[in-house]
Amino acid sequence: MKTILFYYDDFSNFEVACTAFQFHESLLTAAMEQRIYTSEENMRFEPHTTISELNPKEVSLLILPGGNPSNLFGNEEFRAFVLEVSAGGGVIAGICGGTAIPAAFGLLEGKRCTGGGDGISEDWDWGYPLFTESIICNDPVVTDGNIVTAKGQAFVELALELNSVMGMYKTEEEKLADISWWLQKSER
Repeated sequence: MKTILFYYDDFSNFEVACTAFQFHESLLTAAMEQRIYTSEENMRFEPHTTISELNPKEVSLLILPGGNPSNLFGNEEFRAFVLEVSAGGGVIAGICGGTAIPAAFGLLEGKRCTGGGDGISEDWDWGYPLFTESIICNDPVVTDGNIVTAKGQAFVELALELNSVMGMYKTEEEKLADISWWLQKSER
C-alpha cells in the first residue's frame, strides 16, 4: 500500500512537512502532471509520479495539503481518483484548504470535519459553501470514518493523528513518546 502526498500549484508545504517526515519510508509524491510545482513558500517540488500512473486501490493514505485547490474541483480525473481511493478504504487526509477537496467531491456530507486556517467559517469565501452538508467542528483535527481533516495550524497534530489512524504505533507508550517529542511536552 502507498502513501501519496499530492502536489498542486501554491500548495502549503509547511502544513504537510511533519506528516511527510512521519511517513517518509512509504511516501510518494504525485500530481496531475509531471512538472515542477511551486509551493506557497516559493519552494519548487517535482512529484515522483502522476495520479494517472497510480492505482487508487493501492493507496492507503492520500494527503491533501492546504492552499487553494479550487482549480481542481472540476477536474474529473482527479475527482475519480480521490473517490476511488476513498471507496477502496484509503484514508483521505486534508489540512487547511486541502479539506475543501473532499468537501467539493461530496465525501464530507454528513461527516464531522474541520479545516481552513483557523477553522471553517463564513469568512472563508471560496471554501465555506462546500461544507453546507458537513458537521463542522472546531477541533484541531477530526477523524470521521476514513476522512481526517485538520485546521492549518494543526500540522503537528495531523501527523500524530495519522500515525494513530494508520496503526503506526505499536504501544501506547510509543504514541505518548512521539506526542511528547513533537509537542515538546515533558513530565516535570
